[in-house]
Amino acid sequence: MPATLIYLVKSTGDVEYLLSDDAQRALVKCDVMGTGFKSDLEDALSRFVEFSMDTGTATGGTNTTCIDTGKSWEVNIWAGGVLEVHTAADGLAHYSTIVSNTATTITMGALAGAVSVASGDDYAIRLQQGIVDVYSWGGTVQTGRDMGAYGMPFLGTVYVNQDTAGADAARRFETTSTKLRDVLIKVTTHAQNFGDSSNQYLLIQPGGTFAISQIDISTLYFANATAGAHGTVTILGVNDT
Repeated sequence: MPATLIYLVKSTGDVEYLLSDDAQRALVKCDVMGTGFKSDLEDALSRFVEFSMDTGTATGGTNTTCIDTGKSWEVNIWAGGVLEVHTAADGLAHYSTIVSNTATTITMGALAGAVSVASGDDYAIRLQQGIVDVYSWGGTVQTGRDMGAYGMPFLGTVYVNQDTAGADAARRFETTSTKLRDVLIKVTTHAQNFGDSSNQYLLIQPGGTFAISQIDISTLYFANATAGAHGTVTILGVNDT
């Protein structure tokens, strides 16, 4: 079975992985075989968090530039990205951090081995992405903000409630629309059936729990599974507002 990369974080001097068991074994094997093998694998795995944003064939260049006269890039749109160029001179793929760019020329750090980009060399521009930068939503241009300055957005308040049956009729926690997420529901004392306003078919025994990712809790009904056996239902979730 192929190794699966779940998540990767590359920090200064370290490469940290959260991998499938197969990938973990692959890293261990490479480490035993030698640091060169492990380094090659780490470099390959790092590509999983890099997205190819543009590709092309160079019309010229130097050891620190890549020229494509067929492009019309926005100035410095690729600054901070990574240029991958396959040079025909040595038949190798080279990687370098992009310093700046004009409409047709990328300026990057010097390529290893003093090799130069030449006409006909294929290249790809890669950016390491963590959060998607949304330009527009529903036709409205969005204004970005520095997440480092503002921190993570507010994620909602806790919703908690408890209901003990007083009759056998179906009941619910809310009578008006109340949207929740990450919901956990637990039954105690006596079994309860869950469903919609017309049918409650899901039987949950005392001590049983179940989870719902998102729900308008006003649409969830529950009732005693056995007539006269009044059960208690407890709910914990997050207000999705």
